[in-house]
Amino acid sequence: MKSLDPRINRFDIEKVPVDTLSENELEQWQTYEVFHQKKASEVHIHVGAVHASNPEVAFLFAKEQYARRLQCYNLWVAKTADIFAFNMERNENDNFISEEISSHTESAYDIFYQYRRGEHPKYTGTVVAIHPEKAIQSAQKHFGKDTFMIWAIPQNKVYKQPVEQAEMYTYVPKKSYRDATGYKVMAKLNKIRKARKQHEQQ
Repeated sequence: MKSLDPRINRFDIEKVPVDTLSENELEQWQTYEVFHQKKASEVHIHVGAVHASNPEVAFLFAKEQYARRLQCYNLWVAKTADIFAFNMERNENDNFISEEISSHTESAYDIFYQYRRGEHPKYTGTVVAIHPEKAIQSAQKHFGKDTFMIWAIPQNKVYKQPVEQAEMYTYVPKKSYRDATGYKVMAKLNKIRKARKQHEQQ
């Protein structure tokens, strides 16, 4: 059907191929874990999750949820199903993964340590292994066993925001103008009241 909107006709939008999502993908969005880096000198820390249809949308939601108010330098997202977790307290797998992984080629894994129950997992380093379980073992060897939980994520499954894009956050690092306290409304009102009272007394 031909649109009557000249803006649509001008760009020939109907001729541009569009990648369509299946009905199941539209109805059952997956969860993506979000890793937030406050400053360039600090590591990425897990801050929460978002529901999204793909990594690009996950980034948009992560930016809105975790970088709109918080000071932010960089963001990573990873599908929850791609995280291999090992509970050191129980000495057993505590996986988000729903299916078995079989790998015989060396791959890089980003490692996150959750040092205490209730704390946010922090990026600890990268190891190379042929399987997530081997990555966990390698992490214990290189980074120690004094932790509550270890997350291993295949590096090619971690969607990382290019560092060059970090500039989008630097112009308002504190972003206090978004907070109600940043406007200091009561302080201004009290100043006006004080001035009015002084004027009435004169």
